Amino acid sequence: MARVYATTGFGEVPGEAFAYDLRIAGGSLSLLPALDSYLQGTGGQAESGAASVGGDGSMPMWLAATPSGKLAYTVDMSGEGSVHAHHIAASGALTPINVQPSLGAGPCHLTATEGHVLCANYAGGTISVLPIRVDGGLDEPCAFFDHGSTQGSGAGVHVRQDMAHPHQILFDPSGGHVFVPDLGTNLVHSYAWEDGSLTEASTFELHAGAG
Repeated sequence: MARVYATTGFGEVPGEAFAYDLRIAGGSLSLLPALDSYLQGTGGQAESGAASVGGDGSMPMWLAATPSGKLAYTVDMSGEGSVHAHHIAASGALTPINVQPSLGAGPCHLTATEGHVLCANYAGGTISVLPIRVDGGLDEPCAFFDHGSTQGSGAGVHVRQDMAHPHQILFDPSGGHVFVPDLGTNLVHSYAWEDGSLTEASTFELHAGAG
């Protein structure tokens, strides 16, 4: 048996996050009923500013868990963009801890380590790194890079390439570098990683329109 989380919501449509049990042998998914009331926005607030995972007008576009499986983080694409921290209960329920700004509109992807959450902000053209506190909550971002947050900074033939649009942020297998593909500039950015610190290393240019 494995636990699977799914998120919904895009554009002006509010989203939610759901938890399922996955039976590996048969491949069947069962929605966890314990989450129903929480995901409708009645889960309460553990800390000032904390919010439920959907059901309240938010857009949890992406969910990432830490390697230990004890903490989960979701982006919220609504408003100016934010990242939400949650404890994962044995039942699969997500208990909110706190919220921090993502430092860019339209956060769309996260990667979580045991110490940090890395965030790609599609509409804002930026990336950020948020430290994880001892209690699992998030501190304010400790690293930030602007790939080109102004109109005209893009480099492509498509409408969505008018400016930088980083849409993913991932570690290489060694864990020493972070790669960020950017739809708007046709570039893949490489950063050296050292315990929450990002240093620009290089960029890889793709063919026109590749994104």
